[in-house]
Amino acid sequence: MLVPFLWATSVYGVLHGAGSTILCGIIQESMGYSNGSVVGGYDCVGSGTGLTRVFSGDVDFAGSDAVLTETQAEEYPDAQMIPLTLTPLAIIYNLPGLSNSLTMSMNTLAKIMSAQITHWDDPVIQSENPDSSLPSEPIRLIVRNDSSGSTDILTTSLNAHAPSSWPWSGGKNFPDLGSPTRIDGTTGLIGAVLTTNYSVSYAGVSSLVGSKARYAVLLNNFGDVTLPWWASGTSSASFVLDKNNLTATAFQGVGYPLVGVSYLVFKRSSEKICELLE
Repeated sequence: MLVPFLWATSVYGVLHGAGSTILCGIIQESMGYSNGSVVGGYDCVGSGTGLTRVFSGDVDFAGSDAVLTETQAEEYPDAQMIPLTLTPLAIIYNLPGLSNSLTMSMNTLAKIMSAQITHWDDPVIQSENPDSSLPSEPIRLIVRNDSSGSTDILTTSLNAHAPSSWPWSGGKNFPDLGSPTRIDGTTGLIGAVLTTNYSVSYAGVSSLVGSKARYAVLLNNFGDVTLPWWASGTSSASFVLDKNNLTATAFQGVGYPLVGVSYLVFKRSSEKICELLE
């Protein structure tokens, strides 16, 4: 963790939050283990919806897997961002009959996500999985339909690691590329992958706890084989303080390449939050 959870304090109060599905388990568990000091709830509705609700005053705080845009920062000058944790993203897939783990480089992943590679037995994928016999079926890409921090982590990482295959900048909305199936929310997306043969998608690692979804092994730009579960031990971040907001950029180095930073977002004028910070 980059900062302590603000609600795990000795101040008595009730907080309610909403936002990132990647942070769902982490926040809910932390609120449950706060010794009764701070109670309330957290709605796992996605980063975009969470930010909308905190800005409207519907909730006390939001969890977001992306920094505020310039427009949001200008529109809500009272907003405060604090980095909370490094958040790895897993590539999940459903390939019947494949006993080995699926392996791919970031460049290959970028081409799959942008519909430059459309079949599982494409020579590029096969070359990275020489011991597997991949099916000749079309790749059924499933992406988030709603504004999503998971999508921001994916697109930002692809642009950083494979810019020639993914020249688009990062963002919370998946680009208009190919004809992917678009699903609202992480739970629905994971369910769609589990029930759709030959599909592939992405989800936060914390969202996969207890799930039967299979996740890919990724090759980073050094050619190292990496797993999403290793991200916390192989990644780090740099910090920038700008206009009272502390932002962070994840560096993967020789570690897992799909890692972002998740934030706690609240209003500086919030009396509840101010009490907790005192």
